[in-house]
Amino acid sequence: MHKSRVTQAIHRHATQLLKFLKTDVILYGFTRSTNTRDIMKNIPRISDSEWKIMKILWRRAPQPAYDIAEEISRTENWDIRTVKTFLSRLVKKGALSYRKYKNLYLYFPIVSEEKSKQQQGESFLNQVFDGSMEKMFLHFAKSKKLSEDQLEQLRRIAEQMED
Repeated sequence: MHKSRVTQAIHRHATQLLKFLKTDVILYGFTRSTNTRDIMKNIPRISDSEWKIMKILWRRAPQPAYDIAEEISRTENWDIRTVKTFLSRLVKKGALSYRKYKNLYLYFPIVSEEKSKQQQGESFLNQVFDGSMEKMFLHFAKSKKLSEDQLEQLRRIAEQMED
């Protein structure tokens, strides 16, 4: 797997970087002690395009904008300026933060993937199905041809929800 020179430099200086950050950032675990509880209460709404950026950073962080743009260019035809715009929006929304390291801005998520999925799912459920899981299950059960195994799985989930 090819790593850019920027990424290689970051990994070579990992010890310096950790000392510089002076916080409980767990690089690849994406947790942070500063304000985590406050942030989790207000998970920001993330657009479809912003999700693409977040997924990259949930897999590996911190990363500079150039490395993010390099990775996203495999699937999207985005210029580095587009990536920087999305990074800026995500920072303003409180989904990402960054630290300056030498002449680089290293971005990392400050909201977890799981919490973001939960927020997105609840938002979808409320917006489309008026918050009703029953309406959602019925809709998907009617609109999709489900196998007996899938129906049984739905029954088990419904039973667990009742308990």
